[in-house]
Amino acid sequence: MDSNGSRCPLERSFMIVQKSRDMPREQQAAKVTSSIMIPCLKISSNSAAVPRPPSPPAASSNLVGENVVLQTRVSVSSASTHGRQSHRDGDENSRYDASDHTDESDGVGDDVGSGNIYCGEGKQKSIDTDTLDPEETKEARRILIVRILFSLLLISSTVGIACAVYFFIEAAEVREFENKYLSDADKLKESIGLALRSTLSSADSWAINYIAVQKAGNTSFPFVALPNFAIQAAKFKMMARAYAIGVSFIVSDAQRRDWERFTAQEGPSFVEEAWKLQSQDDTFQGSLDQYPIIREELFTNFPDLSTVPDGSGPYLVWWQNYPIVYNPISAAYNFHLLSFPTFQKLYNTTLTTKRPVLSGFNLVDPESDIGKVSVAYLENFVAESESASEPVTNLVYPILSQDLLDLSLDEESVDSLDLVGTIAIGMFWRELLRDILPETSEGIQVVTEEICATKEPAIFTYEINGATTTYLGLGDLSDVAYNYLESSFSMVELMEATTLSPGYRYTGIPLMETDCSIRMRIYPSSKTASSSYSSQSVAFTISSVLVFLFAGILFALYDLLVKKRQRKVAYIAARSSAIVADLFPKEVQTRLYEARDGLGKEKGKKHKNITWAASPTPEKGSSSIDSVVSDERNGDLSIADVYPSTTVMYAGIYGFARWSTNRDPKEVFDLLEALFGAFDEIANRQKIYKIENTGDTYVAACGVPRENVNHAVKMARFATDCRDRSVEILHNVNYVSDIRASKLFVRFGLASGPVAGGILRGQRARFQLFGLTTLNAELMERTGELGRIQATETTANLLCDAGKETWVNKRPDAVVGGDDTPLDTFWVQAKSCDSISTLSVETSASKTFSLPVPKERIVIWFSDTLRDILTELQMSRQDSGTERALPIDETMLQLQRQIRSFVEAIGSLYSDLPFHNFENAFHGATTLSKMLGQVTIDIPPVDRFSVMLAAMIREVDHPGIENDHLSKRGDAHPSGKSIIQLRAFELALTILSDEKYDKLRSFLCPTAEDFSYFSQLIQSCVIATDVMNPIVSSARKRRWEQTFACPIQNEDLENPGKAERKKTKVVLEHLMIVAHLSYTMRSWNFYTDWSIRLYQEMVSSFIEGKIPSDPADSWFNREMMLFDNIVLPLLDTLRDAGPCKAIGAELMTRAMDNRDQWKTKGKGMVINMRFEFTGEKRVHFA
Repeated sequence: MDSNGSRCPLERSFMIVQKSRDMPREQQAAKVTSSIMIPCLKISSNSAAVPRPPSPPAASSNLVGENVVLQTRVSVSSASTHGRQSHRDGDENSRYDASDHTDESDGVGDDVGSGNIYCGEGKQKSIDTDTLDPEETKEARRILIVRILFSLLLISSTVGIACAVYFFIEAAEVREFENKYLSDADKLKESIGLALRSTLSSADSWAINYIAVQKAGNTSFPFVALPNFAIQAAKFKMMARAYAIGVSFIVSDAQRRDWERFTAQEGPSFVEEAWKLQSQDDTFQGSLDQYPIIREELFTNFPDLSTVPDGSGPYLVWWQNYPIVYNPISAAYNFHLLSFPTFQKLYNTTLTTKRPVLSGFNLVDPESDIGKVSVAYLENFVAESESASEPVTNLVYPILSQDLLDLSLDEESVDSLDLVGTIAIGMFWRELLRDILPETSEGIQVVTEEICATKEPAIFTYEINGATTTYLGLGDLSDVAYNYLESSFSMVELMEATTLSPGYRYTGIPLMETDCSIRMRIYPSSKTASSSYSSQSVAFTISSVLVFLFAGILFALYDLLVKKRQRKVAYIAARSSAIVADLFPKEVQTRLYEARDGLGKEKGKKHKNITWAASPTPEKGSSSIDSVVSDERNGDLSIADVYPSTTVMYAGIYGFARWSTNRDPKEVFDLLEALFGAFDEIANRQKIYKIENTGDTYVAACGVPRENVNHAVKMARFATDCRDRSVEILHNVNYVSDIRASKLFVRFGLASGPVAGGILRGQRARFQLFGLTTLNAELMERTGELGRIQATETTANLLCDAGKETWVNKRPDAVVGGDDTPLDTFWVQAKSCDSISTLSVETSASKTFSLPVPKERIVIWFSDTLRDILTELQMSRQDSGTERALPIDETMLQLQRQIRSFVEAIGSLYSDLPFHNFENAFHGATTLSKMLGQVTIDIPPVDRFSVMLAAMIREVDHPGIENDHLSKRGDAHPSGKSIIQLRAFELALTILSDEKYDKLRSFLCPTAEDFSYFSQLIQSCVIATDVMNPIVSSARKRRWEQTFACPIQNEDLENPGKAERKKTKVVLEHLMIVAHLSYTMRSWNFYTDWSIRLYQEMVSSFIEGKIPSDPADSWFNREMMLFDNIVLPLLDTLRDAGPCKAIGAELMTRAMDNRDQWKTKGKGMVINMRFEFTGEKRVHFA
């Protein structure tokens, strides 16, 4: 009660509800679960401002926090909001309760939730899990920064450590390479020095042999011949790495004649000995076919073989030598060496200094006369793989007349002794470098340079690879990248180093340093480096990178799993929030969260239009809801609001319970989703808050949860739009599914006034409205008329106050309320808020045929389906690169317009018959479209276009009677068979041949052969629908057996393309028949509906005298024959073989079920059909 002791309107409304519980069941307006009293609020006359008592601190609500927000264990009761009984369908007791799908908020205006809603054709909006509050956004940004920093640290660590590992190992390999090279260089220098010292020592020993022979024979020089010279010289040559060795003596003019006689006596014998030995010497590459020339007198071979004149001595005469070479311009011995310019300087140096001399390099021009002589001579000592023009050097060692008493000679002793002759040793420079280094040493480059003051330096380069030496050519050809590792020395320095080294004592005459010095420089090369470097640096670097990469992958995987878990948690939280937002207004959501987090008590927050229905210290014995809830919820505050100015709408489907009883649940839910989904869309647009939909009832309110001064006007418009939309849906839903809902209507009720809204906590809690206003709205709906909106007097007054008097019309008869009080009610017809119908369809600007709405929708479906097939055809041609492909631009748009025009033309030619109409073609085509997606062979787009076209035209201009009746009437086709089908085909082909469809024809059939196949396929598919023609049926069965039951024919193997087309044609013919008879393979209701239509059509033909007998007489047997002789055998054929097994199996079940039901109910249905169309007595059947 208020301060004056009177009850407020809201309190009185709940008292009325309590009184209604004692009334008979038939008179109850609603059933309330318990007596409810709430604190009375003094409402001002204008209902604009409501004084609020101080808001007590809010208690945390564990129930709501756990069940609604965290665990999302929220469900919707299938009972009515107030537990009301439905009396809409008389004494019916059963109904289907649809799932509760509430609205979503668009973020503007009233709270319409943020959960899932059904939009349009049952599609659902997704839950947004990406919306974060500012604090969560900051946290997400910090996590992202940490992730980026960690990734950068991981990458930098990987790069740094990989670089460190690489450079450390590479530096170690560089040091190893340099050390190995320096070791090889030292070994090379030592080996060259030892080889040169060994050659000098051998020459010294050879000189001692001659002196010993001279002393042993008691002869004088130059008359000395070494016995067994050839064999000793051959072994000496190998030891000294020389290609030739020769001895020369100084002969005076006085000794010349004696010398010539001496050589004539001793010379031929050693020549013969050497010539025989050379045949066993593998190092000699010269010819043995011609014996060497022998001259007894002294001669010179430059420029010719002339005798040296007398009186020109002393002479340095070439004596014993090995090997001996045949030379047409020289002889085996007695050659005066000083007469040859090349040797003059070398021998004169030795004759003057009495010391060994190493000549310069024989780098003569091969094209000069001397060069030719030199190269021709050296070719006798080189293999085919070697070059005679490679650098050659000569060592000339003096033969001194001595007593053979000293092991070594000092400088004074050498100068005091007489020079009697020389020993000449010829060497290829490469022999000093060969067989020194191991096989692992590669690419060592040796640059040799002869530096003379009087001529240009002579430089050449060799490369040493293990034991092999390769001549690179003249000049410094070393790898400049490794010049910093140069190791150089002169030959004299080398000799001094090896002579003085321990264990290598040289006792011969020291090597003479001339004005031309020889220096050698040793370098490594890239080949040396590559042989020294290993892949360890790369391997260890890759290994370290892989380790870090593996760690990075683990981190990324861990991060991915964490983010996936976070997304899952966020999705669950968002879904929970969506459910809460769906069930509760925004203000209630906020308070739910505050109650969960314990913020309600701390803040003591006041909400607009909110009354806390609990006291922190309820008084004992209080009958108010606050004390009850406080006791039951351990002191938690319940959440309840008072909304003083609202308008509530109830919308219920009349006839729904009876209709849904014999329906498939899927059909029931499809209808509810289509209808209530459309209401949801309108509510979202007009900012109307949806309360719930329970079963076949839809409840919405305006002024909840936010005040709206125009709540009555908005709800009147909303109800009007919902009514108009429901009429369209219930009228046209037959054309998109098997649902037959043409006898269903929606009634609407409006009531205005205060309501209480809140959460009745517990299991399946949700936001609910209570009060007389809701009961009155339900009463308005329940007592209303089909397709009309009934409103209370309060609502009507509010509409009149808003200047909408033209919207209301008083109902002539009164409505009795729940307390037997007559109520004045009004019919409401508001102006629609939607300026454009949601079913409006875009039509062509050049539309020629005016079609009703259902036909228009069928035209759109056919146009879209054929357009999609054309687009697929275009893409396939582009992929195959054929020249037929056209760009998808203006040409495709023209094709779409021509398709639309053609479909409209075909639709306009269909007769307005109950069965053979455009709608029947549409249903068959939808079945065919589905089957084309299930068949297991690849059907080309052109063939699919052809069969869909055939499905569209198969019953054009149908006369309403069958082919046999037409033929009996004399209305035959020239072919004598399938009259209706051929007429439909020819009529459609005539339209397609019109000039206005030229682009469509040329695109489908670029050639005459293509058009012939295209038209033949359409004709075959259309004729196949003549299922009552035994000739057509037997031919079709025979083609199926030949294609799928018989072995493959040779002609099919020879022409696989033709065989594939044949198979496709047979399959499409059978699919066409299934589409033609598809009404027998759908639901029972669908089948009976279309069977009745066919019966109606044939009865009309009978009445008009087109057919001789009443179809009712044979209708039952006709349908049984259709199932047993045509439908079931056809499906059995498809199911047992071929690419349509899945299709046959699926449709067989439905067809068998329809056949069994027809067998049971068919006779009774025929009697009823006869009564409906001819007036005979109706009977009831099971």
